[in-house]
Amino acid sequence: RHVEEEDPVAWNRVHTLPDFIYFSHKRHIAAGLDCSLCHGRVREMEKVRRVRSLEMGWCITCHWGRGAPTDCAICHM
Repeated sequence: RHVEEEDPVAWNRVHTLPDFIYFSHKRHIAAGLDCSLCHGRVREMEKVRRVRSLEMGWCITCHWGRGAPTDCAICHM
């Protein structure tokens, strides 16, 4: 509806990462990962909520399982 009506989406932050963490969705999108892996099935939620912790251990486990890099400098600046 927002696109058709040119009505901006009112965003409410669900995830907050520490300032020393750099995160870009770019690599995850390029890898073809489905957004629901981290964010859940947002289209089916009446109110968007956090479904994953997105804490370092959770991310590292996912990276190990997919053979993705785990170099500290990827996320920590």
